[in-house]
Amino acid sequence: MCCRPTRRLQQARSELEDLRSRIVYEIAHGISRLNAASRQLELRPSALALARQQVGSRGTVCAYGVTITMLKDLRRSKLRTQHRRRITIAGVVLCTIVEASLARSFGIAEDADEKFLGGK
Repeated sequence: MCCRPTRRLQQARSELEDLRSRIVYEIAHGISRLNAASRQLELRPSALALARQQVGSRGTVCAYGVTITMLKDLRRSKLRTQHRRRITIAGVVLCTIVEASLARSFGIAEDADEKFLGGK
């Protein structure tokens, strides 16, 4: 009987030791992450300065490329718009011709012309 409480005590001690080792590991891991983040923050100003310098030197080349691309897109857009207008005009003309042909075939065109022109 005296062995059972000792086993429970040993089990509790081992669980406590396991918990302590987990806590120590988590604290050490957290400190290492904090140190890494601190180093990154120390390096950011120099990285930012380098990036600004690179943007400054490449900015004019990039701006030129963007301008050329925008001009090409504008030209394509104008051409598409002109093409669509031509198609729309051709469609309206074709629709008018079809309507006139239908009216003529039904004999409506002659009556409408006379009424519009003030004839009989």
